[in-house]
Amino acid sequence: VVHAGVEGHNIGGADAMKIRWISNSFSGFKIGASYVPSTTAGTTMPQNGGTAGTNAAQIDGGIKYSGKMGSNAVNVAFTRWATDAGTASQTGWTAGADAAFGAIKVGVAYLDVADQGKNADGSARSGTANSVDAEAMAAGVSYVAGPMTIAMTYFNHERPLASGTAGDDAVTKWTLGTTYNMGPGVDFIGSIQQVSWQDETAAAASNNKGVAIVGGLKVAF
Repeated sequence: VVHAGVEGHNIGGADAMKIRWISNSFSGFKIGASYVPSTTAGTTMPQNGGTAGTNAAQIDGGIKYSGKMGSNAVNVAFTRWATDAGTASQTGWTAGADAAFGAIKVGVAYLDVADQGKNADGSARSGTANSVDAEAMAAGVSYVAGPMTIAMTYFNHERPLASGTAGDDAVTKWTLGTTYNMGPGVDFIGSIQQVSWQDETAAAASNNKGVAIVGGLKVAF
């Protein structure tokens, strides 16, 4: 099931050297922020800012609330970040929420990336074939019935004008999965997935879909 927030762009994401701060929880709220001097410098001293700056710095901040509404558990999170990379700068935000109502749990998350960079001629890169503009959404619901859990999830990701042709590149995925506890340390897991790829071009190889059926046993000692 989808949890509050979206993987990838979040507080402390990736393994670049960073300065990070996360507050203690107060009234169910928690706040965090981080600063990455460079996402590209590796082990060398980063160069950013000024005319000699060539590295991409990133700053982000987020807030999360965890609490209860009666007997129901609720989590809500929001994160925003900005990358200062000169002509490749970008901003973005994520928001997500999940809630548990007894045996039922639901979740939803959204990601938006906006290109703030410039093309070689100085024009805005957003909305062109060189853009990193993107949107993604995920949602899911699960139900627990004794030793069995059933869940369904939906995921969609779109990139506009990826090749300069009008339209979006998109991938959509539906998954129906289950786990069943067969005994101490033994679980059966299975899922049915349908994935669809859509391209703004007419190329058959870029416009297709498929179905996967996966099953197996998970054993823990």
